Amino acid sequence: MKHILVPTDFSEHAKTALDYAVNIANQFADCTIHLVHVYEVIGETGMMADVSQFISTQVEESLSKLVAETKTSLFHGTFLVAKAIEGSPIDLISLYADQLKVDYVVMGTQGASGLKEIFLGTNTLGVIKKVKAPVLAIPKNCKYQPLKKITLAIDSNIVSTSEVVESMVSLAKMYQAKVNVLHVGKAKELATIDAGVDIYLSEVNHAFHFTQDKNVVHGIHEFIKKETTDLLCLIRRKRNFLSSLFHNSVTKKEAFGSKVPLLVLHDL
Repeated sequence: MKHILVPTDFSEHAKTALDYAVNIANQFADCTIHLVHVYEVIGETGMMADVSQFISTQVEESLSKLVAETKTSLFHGTFLVAKAIEGSPIDLISLYADQLKVDYVVMGTQGASGLKEIFLGTNTLGVIKKVKAPVLAIPKNCKYQPLKKITLAIDSNIVSTSEVVESMVSLAKMYQAKVNVLHVGKAKELATIDAGVDIYLSEVNHAFHFTQDKNVVHGIHEFIKKETTDLLCLIRRKRNFLSSLFHNSVTKKEAFGSKVPLLVLHDL
């Protein structure tokens, strides 16, 4: 059984992510979607209990409404459960994901402080950095469509085990999608993809691509436009080019295009 965690703040961004998660879950047999809303209570000490109770009631009502609206879209044994938790969003979402041992965390992306040029919002970035499960970030206005082409952008470092790309391979097999493995680098670095990746992707249709570009982000951007990619996958390591993408000053919406979902895998 697959488990998908979908954090929600009841925004349109979050609803887009939930719709995407439902469509993916429906492709699996017996998948459970865990819909969670984490809220913080800020107020004077004497009022905290009353404020907390009020917010809790409002949240439960909103969750019940969202569950009722979503259940009509569930098929093939997909099950939906909802939970409200009081506390720090990033910490509790990460903790909840670890406790449930979820296969994916699916979140909407939203610019910090409403800045439209930021591709990943503060909470999404925080969860990506902290959670152990693969995180699927769904951009605003991204409409679900079956995956036909997946781009795995990779550096020259060794991919430690097949488990690193297992969640991506699972999606590729389910949709019978082609995986394009992309390495962006300088001319002398072009042929430096770990040979083990070819073995890890042996069960899916895949091909290797090498492109020269001094700017990795620009090189990825140009490739996914050319290949009309349905899903971009990146592997997060302690130190690699992806680390620079996790700073709001450089993680621009323009870097990948607003319609391409981003799957972040972990190899730490």
